[in-house]
Amino acid sequence: MASPDLTNPLVLQAHVSSTFLPISTLTRLTGGSANFTLRATVTPPSSAPVDNAATVIIKHAEVFVALSPDVSFDPIRCHFEYVALASPPPAVTCAGGLTLKTPTAYHYDKHHHILVLSDAGEKSITLKAWLLSPDSSTLKTASLGQGLGVFLRSLHSWGGSPEPRNELEKNTQAATVWTWATYGRLVETIDLFPSLLTYKELFTEVVSAPEVDEEKTLLHGDFWCGNILLSPEQDVATVIDWEMAKVGHVWGDIAQLCAELFLPFQFHGTEEGLEIMDEFLRAYGEVSEEVARRVVVHFGVHLVVWTCRVPGWGSAEAVEGCVKVGAGFIEKGWKKDWKWVKESVLGAVVKEEWIKD
Repeated sequence: MASPDLTNPLVLQAHVSSTFLPISTLTRLTGGSANFTLRATVTPPSSAPVDNAATVIIKHAEVFVALSPDVSFDPIRCHFEYVALASPPPAVTCAGGLTLKTPTAYHYDKHHHILVLSDAGEKSITLKAWLLSPDSSTLKTASLGQGLGVFLRSLHSWGGSPEPRNELEKNTQAATVWTWATYGRLVETIDLFPSLLTYKELFTEVVSAPEVDEEKTLLHGDFWCGNILLSPEQDVATVIDWEMAKVGHVWGDIAQLCAELFLPFQFHGTEEGLEIMDEFLRAYGEVSEEVARRVVVHFGVHLVVWTCRVPGWGSAEAVEGCVKVGAGFIEKGWKKDWKWVKESVLGAVVKEEWIKD
């Protein structure tokens, strides 16, 4: 018997209604590209364990990327997101009253790669959208930065325990995709910007450098502003999209968020992202010199490889300017020019004793 076409919302609705939870409507959500993600209205009365919610989120993974059907992508990603959320890191509530948490996993259909999750709410907004909106000045930057730093440090500390680390260590697909999307495209980006030719030797050295001897832990794997949903009152932040969760080095999560907080400032002069970043780094706490070095380098790598491949940030000239900024961070970080880094937007990551006269 042929498998049901679960990319059809009506078929998906009927399937979920018959296997787990009666639902009356489905609405396709924007944001994200890998999966079919929809908001479902729960049909009352429901005996399913959905915390009396009126809506839930349904994620369905196919053997391809939802927005690029010609690109293959193993739906095992749905399994790893479920593993991360079935035994989630503890929620964090900060002094300012902000609670950071993960979605609740209500149901996982491993045969059809369907995940039913709690809904952060129809009025929730991503941190990226808020930073790029005319209302960016209303962001509670101090509590948000502190909360994100405490949450990520808690995740990285909690992730050293066996569960669910042992299972997420098998998420080699996430590790492969992350490496390709960042360092795998660093040198080739020079072909897009001849002005970067002087950095070719440096970029090649960074890409080919041996893995550092630093402890690995559980990572979110895609920790950026688009995966942080804020309630309108800014009292709850929900960290979503855990399919890239894996075991690795902490600087990937730290630097990715910092780079994405920096971009609204680079292109639009939005200083709230910088305020969040500074609070975030201070709340995350001290790291070793090598981890700090890699944070600075990866911050630059993110600016170089992603800005020119994600449309909408600005003109070609503005994008090239941002790419050059990223190259400068790679150079200064790789050379451990801590005096320069201390005076930059990443200054909070530097210890004074690292600075040499």
